[in-house]
Amino acid sequence: MLSSRPWGWRADVRPFRRRARVLVTLSLVSSLFAYPSTSLAAVAPGTGHGATEGIDVDSGHYSSGDVDSTSSSNYQVELSFTFSVSSAGEILGGGSGSYTDAHWHLFGVNGDNGPFDCDPPIAAAPFSVEVSGHADGDMAHISLSMPDATETNADYNCGADYSGYATTSHIMSSSLSLVGGDDLTVSLGSPSSFTVQKQTQSGSGDDTENDEHIWSFSFTPPAALTTGTSESGGATSSGSTPGTCGLRLTNVLAKPSPAHPGQPVTVAFDVSSPAHASLFVQRSGGKGVTVAALNVPAGRDQLVWGGWSGKFPASSGQYELTIAAQGCGVTRAQAVALRVT
Repeated sequence: MLSSRPWGWRADVRPFRRRARVLVTLSLVSSLFAYPSTSLAAVAPGTGHGATEGIDVDSGHYSSGDVDSTSSSNYQVELSFTFSVSSAGEILGGGSGSYTDAHWHLFGVNGDNGPFDCDPPIAAAPFSVEVSGHADGDMAHISLSMPDATETNADYNCGADYSGYATTSHIMSSSLSLVGGDDLTVSLGSPSSFTVQKQTQSGSGDDTENDEHIWSFSFTPPAALTTGTSESGGATSSGSTPGTCGLRLTNVLAKPSPAHPGQPVTVAFDVSSPAHASLFVQRSGGKGVTVAALNVPAGRDQLVWGGWSGKFPASSGQYELTIAAQGCGVTRAQAVALRVT
């Protein structure tokens, strides 16, 4: 028979959040002036803009003695920031971020006490974003960090004499570092958008954890904002006036298809002009919700759905995923069907 706090003997009482307990400290004040002043032909005075969407989907299993438990969590953040490039090539800036999702579901069996099932409430406040780096020719090496991004939960009781202590973690800060957010190479001459995805595994035997990290980045450098551009629908439209650039949205594709409950789905699409893109998810016969949004450049772009619906992994069934792109004074939308099995 276990005590009322079965995790109390562990240094980390939360069973499946090991990787976030040891922070990777990001060096934000590097020797920027050590870089020689190279050709900065693509650099224009002014302020550049950036946006980022990050997702960490975590699943794990723990078994010891009479306890058998399964854990799944979904954390998602959105960042918005600005940056400038000095004549010496120094990049500095900052912004803010917020959690758009923070859920943790824990269930299992505690021996003769029977099954337990709970969703420990997660608190995750808005946080600041720090930007630094250096320019090298017409490319920029940008470092993003969010050291104040923190997830906390109070003591929790899942029933069946199964409970745990309060914890504090920096899951999303570590996730950003893990995918290389502290050294992103982007163009200083034109807008860029890209997605970085990485899977991690830890533990062995009956104590395992699997994480999927997906981060989408969008950058509009100062040069792209000072060469005859205009703002339209939250995006930058080069050489156009609202309503004349002919925004087109095509080739919307969701992968993997079919998808699985609680697992991320990437929705790729093409836009003919820079736009503010949103991803809307609706279950057949149910209520829809916007799960991601980014300012994206013209070309092939991506948005990601974490695979969750509210507090739980999305249940099996038919879903409709819609990309809505706003720019040039108009909004275009295109949907794709997806089955979750």
